Amino acid sequence: MSVECEKCNKWRVVKEYQEMCEVPEYFECSMWSLSEEEKGNCYIPQLEDDSEFTNERYTPGSLVWAKMKGHPRWPAMVEDDPIQLLYCKNLDTDPRYHVVFFGKKVTRTWLADRNLEPFSIPPSVCIPQYLVYI
Repeated sequence: MSVECEKCNKWRVVKEYQEMCEVPEYFECSMWSLSEEEKGNCYIPQLEDDSEFTNERYTPGSLVWAKMKGHPRWPAMVEDDPIQLLYCKNLDTDPRYHVVFFGKKVTRTWLADRNLEPFSIPPSVCIPQYLVYI
């Protein structure tokens, strides 16, 4: 995943995060790890052309709560549309993501970014008697 530094505007390929929702609101090169011993900094040149990087919020495999008009929000996963072979489109204007809903019947659709939120289980749903301890 690639993240843009707030200080130098260089894009960095980071291994610390898998999805945009994990990236802190403020990111700078000093938060980027080159290796276990070496931290990044703004003086290191950007290796890739930044034109390939986008500000997409979700990537294939991202778990989300998806909301369709007339239905409650429902757990879904971002994945490639089997026909268009894309998982996101219109990133510059009105970002849309292709999602598949979890359930017995496979249901797919394209949804606007505003109708998705990162998946998380509300604390009220986590009942201790159902938790499995390893």
